Amino acid sequence: MVKISAEVPPELSRSLDRIIRDGWFPDHETIVREALESFVEAKSFLGDSPRMLHRFAADALNESKPEVALKFANRALSLLANQHITDFALYQAIVELRVQIFLILGRESDALASLEEAREVLPNIASHLVVVATLEIALAILLEAALSFLGLGVPPPLPSWGLMIAEAKDYMFFSPWVIMIPGAALFVLVLGINLLGDGLRDMFGARTDP
Repeated sequence: MVKISAEVPPELSRSLDRIIRDGWFPDHETIVREALESFVEAKSFLGDSPRMLHRFAADALNESKPEVALKFANRALSLLANQHITDFALYQAIVELRVQIFLILGRESDALASLEEAREVLPNIASHLVVVATLEIALAILLEAALSFLGLGVPPPLPSWGLMIAEAKDYMFFSPWVIMIPGAALFVLVLGINLLGDGLRDMFGARTDP
C-alpha cells in the first residue's frame, strides 16, 4: 500500500479539522483517500482530451490560478504531440493560452521559448494536415451528395450528382444507366480521393518514421 505524506497549509488544515468536527469524515486519512478516489474517477471519466484540458486551463486562469492552468496546458500540448497534431486551431489556442500564462507568471523567457517551439512544430505537422484535409474533402463531397439527394442541397438546375441520382431514381428500372453514371462517378471520385489520402499518409509516414 502506498503511503502519502505532504505539508498542508494552515488554512487548508483548519478547513479539514472543521470537516472532521462536523462529522463528515472520521479522520484526515479518510479525507485524503476519498479525495484521491474522486480524482481518479473523474480522470477516468473525462479521459485525456486536449480540448477538455484546454478548457480546464482557461477556467483555472480565469480563477486566478495560473500555476494550475499551466499544468493543464502543458498536459494538453503533450497529448497533442503524442496523438500527431491534426487540430491546428486547438493547438494554436493552447499555445496562445500557455504564452499568456507565462506572461502572467512573469516568465517572459519561457513565453518566447514556447513561441519558438511552436514555430518548430508547425512545419512538422504540415504533412498530417495535408492528409486530413484530403480525407475531409471526400467526406464533404459525400455530404453534399446526400443533402442534394434528400432535396436539401443545391437547387436545380445547378449540377449535383446527388440531385442527378434523386431525379433518376424513377427511371432506374427502365434506363438504369441514368442513375448508374452519376453514382459511378461519385464512387470513383470519393475512392480516388481516399486512395490519394492513404498514399500521402504512407509517403509522409515513411519520411518521418525512423
